[in-house]
Amino acid sequence: MTIFMMLFRKMRKNRWLVISLLSGMMISTMLTSSLPIYKESILQRMLIKELDQFYMETWQYPGSLSAKVSLSLHEEEEITRVEILEQFDQYWEQEILDNKNFELLDYIYERRTRIINIIPAETDVNDQPDSHQIDIAMRTDITEHVNLIEGKFPSAKKIDGIYEGMVTEDMLVQNDMAVGDTYISNNSFAEGVKIKIVGVIEQKNLNEKYWSTPLSEYKQSVMVNEQLFNEIVQEDIIPLSSANWLANIAYTKLSVASADLFLQKKQQLDTFYKQTIQGYTPTSLAADEIFTKYKEKESKLGLLLWSLNIPLLVLAAFYVYMVSGLLVERQLPEMAVLRSRGASRKQIFLLYLAESSLLAFIAFICGPFLGAFVTKILGSSDSFLSFVNRADLHVSLSLNCFGYAGIENKHCRPETSQG
Repeated sequence: MTIFMMLFRKMRKNRWLVISLLSGMMISTMLTSSLPIYKESILQRMLIKELDQFYMETWQYPGSLSAKVSLSLHEEEEITRVEILEQFDQYWEQEILDNKNFELLDYIYERRTRIINIIPAETDVNDQPDSHQIDIAMRTDITEHVNLIEGKFPSAKKIDGIYEGMVTEDMLVQNDMAVGDTYISNNSFAEGVKIKIVGVIEQKNLNEKYWSTPLSEYKQSVMVNEQLFNEIVQEDIIPLSSANWLANIAYTKLSVASADLFLQKKQQLDTFYKQTIQGYTPTSLAADEIFTKYKEKESKLGLLLWSLNIPLLVLAAFYVYMVSGLLVERQLPEMAVLRSRGASRKQIFLLYLAESSLLAFIAFICGPFLGAFVTKILGSSDSFLSFVNRADLHVSLSLNCFGYAGIENKHCRPETSQG
């Protein structure tokens, strides 16, 4: 306790030099810790602006990640198709859906069966009816994203042994179908399956990010209820043919770390698909090129910021060195008094080490917060003392900025070895 009393009494006696020294240390820490803060903030703003521009030019949602697989048609692999899809679904849930580093807006998956031939169910044996080639498909929550032009939405269960489905208007016209018509398949692998057209649908919003493929492209598909589709494939009534996955994240809320992670997830999905099944389509990231070049810009910006801040850091270091030298020189008589009273060199050294450590700790705690404050001001300015009406930079304190602050404090602690 006596040592602390001596320490604070000594600091109070030389308070102006101590305040000057602390100010220099805080400025050095602020400049150093602001480097990662400003870099992450400006990179985030640049990324979001580029993604916004990409969205406006291409009408593709930049935060979309999609994948597609075409399942093998070999008979010996038929029994594994559902199991393979379950593995993929589980992987998406673990790596994308349950990931807290980015905000998930939509998760959509789509399934299709093999193409089958169908003919009208009520056909005379002497007639030669027109046959149509279709596939059975399902898409997550599709009823919320389409308008019903005619009829009703399909039932979740078979009605009198018949599967109900809905189609687009183009498919209805091209195949000369009508709502209420019932068809039967005549394929060897799906013989006798009855399908009834109960509804005609159209896309509700043409610009909705739910649609990775426009509904107008579904000219060969009969859309059924998800529960009914699962029954069809699990009982192997009609074999699975392909599957799609689509995840949309809130790209406007991406940070530097989460953007890197999002790109890594895309690469991990590619690796998982490649190791699990052949005939997969590489995972698609809408703004893949922007995310890839973003890493290059990050390294270039970091180098630029260091080159701009090095002169300021050198000046701050010289300032701290000179003030600490003045402080030690002014305290030489006190050191002599302490020595005359029996204090050893080690005790005097520890006393001054405690003083410098206390100042360094204060600078270490306050520096990053000052750096974040200065970064916000820089983000609102257009030039010197010229502020513009735009959104502030998104500023966040990370372990990196405190790490930089700790390194700077280690180099800026005042001399304690004199005397």
